[in-house]
Amino acid sequence: MTTISPLSDATYFCRVVENFLSAAECAALKRRMGETASANSDYPPSYRNNQRIVFDDTALAVDLAARMQIALGCELAIPEAEFIGINPRWRGCRYQAGERFNIHQDGVFHPNATTKSILTFMLYLDDAADFVGGDTLFFADGPGTAGAQIEIGRYRPQLGALIVFSHQLWHAGDLVLAGSKSILRSDLLYRDQKAAPANEHQGYVFCVTPLDADTHASGGRDGTVRLWRGALHIGALNAATQSVLKIAALGPEHLIAISRDRSVSIWNWRSQKLLARKQACFAATPLAVIAVDATNFIVSDATGTVSGYTLRNAQIVRTQRESFHAGWVWSLSQLANGNIASAGEDGAVVIFDQNLRLITRLNLAAPMRAITATQDDTLYAADANGQIYQLRVHAEKLIEIQRWQAHTAAVRCLTVDAIGQLWSGAEDNQVRVWQVSAKAKPKLVAEYTLAGFVSDVLVKNHTAYVASYAGHVALAIH
Repeated sequence: MTTISPLSDATYFCRVVENFLSAAECAALKRRMGETASANSDYPPSYRNNQRIVFDDTALAVDLAARMQIALGCELAIPEAEFIGINPRWRGCRYQAGERFNIHQDGVFHPNATTKSILTFMLYLDDAADFVGGDTLFFADGPGTAGAQIEIGRYRPQLGALIVFSHQLWHAGDLVLAGSKSILRSDLLYRDQKAAPANEHQGYVFCVTPLDADTHASGGRDGTVRLWRGALHIGALNAATQSVLKIAALGPEHLIAISRDRSVSIWNWRSQKLLARKQACFAATPLAVIAVDATNFIVSDATGTVSGYTLRNAQIVRTQRESFHAGWVWSLSQLANGNIASAGEDGAVVIFDQNLRLITRLNLAAPMRAITATQDDTLYAADANGQIYQLRVHAEKLIEIQRWQAHTAAVRCLTVDAIGQLWSGAEDNQVRVWQVSAKAKPKLVAEYTLAGFVSDVLVKNHTAYVASYAGHVALAIH
């Protein structure tokens, strides 16, 4: 075995162990992967479009951890953390011609409050001679920054090679032009001697939602919904086995939580009691939820579907279903007249009524990621390239008033505060505040920088509560 570093920048840990596995072992692992399926139900095609499979194998994790420690030894040591093994959940990926994985960081896995993943463990199961393209690329920084254009290293896959690198390292799987590339990846787990406080989410926070004038809820990658009165943590709900992606208030004392595990649950948040849960509720990842009244709600998902549900006799029942988009329906917002607006990966903004009857649609040029409506039927939509669009509903038609470059990366959330200012949060780690009108160009009036992607923003009582990859953050508004 030979150990090398493919990086020109030593800021982040990255090591390749060549000939870590034999050709026979690689072939056996490819058989172990079996049939793969499109990643599109769990990840947007603009992010990745390869085939994948997930399986658990503890024995494999124990065996490969022992072999890796022989190869890398003390290089795996991290201050104030103890290496405890490889995550037994394996993700197999198969890339064929036309498939790739765009620039990203690998997510931190938190199996419990004292353990987290820090390094990525990835095996190459095909040789460079078996495919064209498909190199693993490393970059100085993330999307929307100058560093995203600076390549600090690359590795041309070799059969049986192992690569171990920091989750903080921005990387990509380059486009495969011909042939097929297979990899198998997991994570290196460490026991953190400085465990996170019990009132914080473990890992990314995806959403933050008002429940009443004083209370809001946040949803995170740890599968919990956390309840807050201002900055004071007042409770936690174990809502799902995977990430809670969105929450909505259902009447004065209930909330809805939708999860990447494709479940939906309804809770009395005041008593913190579960009212109803439905597993395997969606065919693909649910993305947005909006309450119509105290018992009915609408959910959009990654198949382009918008579905109506009702809470009936402690059961969650689907009442209707329509497909308004091709692919991911990222965001929903309710207009003053009760109609619903949706924004999709297909570049469309759609207006439909509460009975899921189509009213109008406007096709825009880029994948749409966020939408919000004001009381005067103005809509703001945002795309994957960082643009915001000001739209107007007139005579059941959508009219574009103006657009502007608001961020340098995908906009994940939009909201309008009590004085009419527009707040936007994006994958450039920025929250920006805009003074907007139909008669003048938007004016940037404030901005905040966080330590990770901004996924949601709630503004109330002179405070902005931000859900981000850096956690749940309260920002005082000046």
